[in-house]
Formats: sequence, structure tokens, C-alpha cells
Amino acid sequence: MDFVEHAEYLAGFAARSGTSLWEPYGIHPAPGGLLEWGSSEQADQFYWLTEGDDPDRWPVLASEDIPDSWTRFDGTAAEFVFRMLTERSHPHSVARYYDTHWFQSYEDEE
Repeated sequence: MDFVEHAEYLAGFAARSGTSLWEPYGIHPAPGGLLEWGSSEQADQFYWLTEGDDPDRWPVLASEDIPDSWTRFDGTAAEFVFRMLTERSHPHSVARYYDTHWFQSYEDEE
């Protein structure tokens, strides 16, 4: 996925439709705008909040598919994903749907 191209598409969509899906935030490249980097099967979207000059320090904002449902995570995207996959109490946890950890190989079985 080309993050910047997708952000440009979202910004254009927001301008054409007058939507307020991302309020109170703008869309990148607007200063402090949102830059989407992922989503979940549960209709959650994950963004970097592009505040400041250092992308390694951009917080993660997550939103459910409902207005005004922003959750801020002051850490890296990798830490956010790790916690989402392992912590049942994480606001966007997928771990809460499973009783035990398991692994399924995607290699061809013969």
C-alpha cells in the first residue's frame, strides 16, 4: 500500500464529499494530519498522527467504524500491533477472541 497516495485519495474524498469522518483531525499532508497505515477485520482503522518532524515519534490513533471513537497510543506502530495481538485488555485487541495462542503455517502442505 502506498500510504501517501492513499492519504491523498482520502483528502480528496473528504474535500469532495464534505465528510467529517476524521474530525477533529485533517488528512496528511495537512500539518498534524492522519496517515493511515492499517486496519482490522473488526472495522478499526489505524493512523499515524503526523505531529512533529520525527516519524519515529508519531503517535498511533485508532478509530472504530463509528464517529468520535479515537484512541491515542503514544508508542510505535510495532508496539501497538504487538499489544493488540497479545493483550486482552488492549482497546483494539484481537487476543480477546482466542483462549490460547496458536500458529498456522502458510507453507504448502504435501
